[in-house]
Order: sequence, then structure tokens, then C-alpha cells
Amino acid sequence: MPARPAEEQWLGCRRRTGAFGVAAARETFEEAGVWVGDGPADEALRDRLNNRTATLDDAPELVAHLDRLTWWSWWITPESEPKRYDTRFFLCIVRPDEVSHAAHDNSETVQTLWLSAGAALERHQQGTLFMAPPTFRTLTELAPLKTVEAIAEAARHRCPRAIQPRLEKLPTGKGFNIVLPGDPSYPSAAAVRGPTRMNWVDGHWEDGGVVLP
Repeated sequence: MPARPAEEQWLGCRRRTGAFGVAAARETFEEAGVWVGDGPADEALRDRLNNRTATLDDAPELVAHLDRLTWWSWWITPESEPKRYDTRFFLCIVRPDEVSHAAHDNSETVQTLWLSAGAALERHQQGTLFMAPPTFRTLTELAPLKTVEAIAEAARHRCPRAIQPRLEKLPTGKGFNIVLPGDPSYPSAAAVRGPTRMNWVDGHWEDGGVVLP
């Protein structure tokens, strides 16, 4: 599968999508049905990718548009977790014709919703929409940006640094709070912008700790 390459330079931060961008394009197609690129990405190919009976190398007619992806954040699973990931999150503005193909795969994704970041966070606070910590933080960052243009501009100005949370067991022994680099209790000189904690309160996440500029 060919790909339109993308590499940006901003404030000394080299942001190269490369293999991570290809993985993001593939995952978006597998789980949401949206192919960010050219070529006949049909349902049969999607099923084969999800069943692990094919890879994108089996579809040389597809061209992924990596130049449409902008790196937003970089999360690494806490060391205490048995299964760990080193994951880049990208922003992509999709076209109306691409949106029309959006559908969950009934495997890794089981429901399709179109929500603003603010509306999704409201549902999370009400306890009706679960979010993993990186999703909660990402939507919290996006919610104040009210237009697609504002989001795209914010993404261009970001220089993501690796965020590896620490888990802090709650006093009740049930569940964890999330501690991020920059918090006084975090054993590292590294720091992230924004609140340095995510606290689990009544079935949803809330920001806490120190707020770093």
C-alpha cells in the first residue's frame, strides 16, 4: 500500500507520521469504516483486516493520506499493566463522503455516535459513557476549541511528549487515580501541560492535581 508521506517541523519538534500514521489509517478503517485516502477500501477488505487474514500490503491500490494526519499526543501504558502499548494519537479532518461510510465493526467497536467533545464529556460525567484516561484527557483538550479550524491550528502547534501515567490505588482499594508527569508525586523531572492528575470519582474521571502551563 503506497502512502503520501508527511513530516512537519515546528519549534524544533520533528513530527513524522510514518508507520504510526499507517497504523492510524488502518485502525480507523478497521474500527470505524472510514478510509483516509484513495482507492476502493470496501467492506470485504475491512472484514479481512479485522479477521487478520489480510494486511494493507494485500491492497496495493490503496493510498493512505498521511499528510492529513497531525500528531496530537503520545501515551505509554503504565508499567504496572500486564499488557502495554506505546501509542500515538492523531487528528484528521474527514470529508463528508468519508463520513458517510462510518460504522462500527461489532467487534472492537459496538456503537456509533456523533458527539462534540463537550457532549461526550457531559455523558461521561453522568456515568453513561465510559472513557479511558487518554480519551478523557484528549476530549478535555479539544472541548474549548469550537471550530474545526481552531482544532487544526492547535494541532499544528503541539509538540507531543511521551506521557506514561502512574496508577495510584484509591484508599477504598477499589480503582485507581491517574498520576501524570509533573505531579509532585511523580518520580520524574518530565512534565506535561495541564492538570497532573485524573481522579476517579463516582464512576467518571475528573481533573485534579497541579495545573501546568
